[in-house]
Amino acid sequence: MDWNGLLDGMTGIVRDTFGEPFTYTRLETGETLTHSVDTGEELRGIFDPSWSPEQDGTGLRVSATIPVLDVKIADLGFIPVSKDQLTVGGVNYQVNDKIPSSSGMMKLHLRKR
Repeated sequence: MDWNGLLDGMTGIVRDTFGEPFTYTRLETGETLTHSVDTGEELRGIFDPSWSPEQDGTGLRVSATIPVLDVKIADLGFIPVSKDQLTVGGVNYQVNDKIPSSSGMMKLHLRKR
């Protein structure tokens, strides 16, 4: 198994273990997704309701927190864009920013709607 295959498997295990179900609505098409286009399983992401930019390893002190959802791009089948909407735990959010990762995941910075 190559590195990317191993990393993909590990991110899937983390998502399945710690992930929370969510629905995702694309601004561009209005389409709402509830299941992975890759596996057909329920969409799951790793949600942190109070992520702090201080946690990104820069060592900067920040007093604000934001909700963040880590998603597997293959589950969505597209790259998220700002103003897409999603629901996690019954709370509606809008995508404000996104940070891709080499692991095939993307960190979505959210704002409550």
